Amino acid sequence: MVVRKPFYGIAEAGTHWWATYFNHHKDKLGMVTSTYDPCLLVSSTNEFAVVGLQPDDTIGLTNETFNAMEEDELQKAGFMAKGKMFLGPQTPLKKECERAHASQGKAP
Repeated sequence: MVVRKPFYGIAEAGTHWWATYFNHHKDKLGMVTSTYDPCLLVSSTNEFAVVGLQPDDTIGLTNETFNAMEEDELQKAGFMAKGKMFLGPQTPLKKECERAHASQGKAP
């Protein structure tokens, strides 16, 4: 791979990355677009998964098997991604968002 020009700072960078990641989920993970929202994907396989894609963030509700498959396919594709945050009764979304913003130096 030869980098001719960095994407960062280019207006189309977010759209290009979103399209790449979206197609990866459809082609490699067997997901289809929901009828409700084109940014919301649902699994067409026997594994449970609902994934919401945004240009700079992803949120998903999956079973453990799909999660492992997703991690494996990310590695195969060579995509670099932040570690996942897993939510549960002891780690509610609000608490995790505040922690994530604090680590990035942002206000919640």
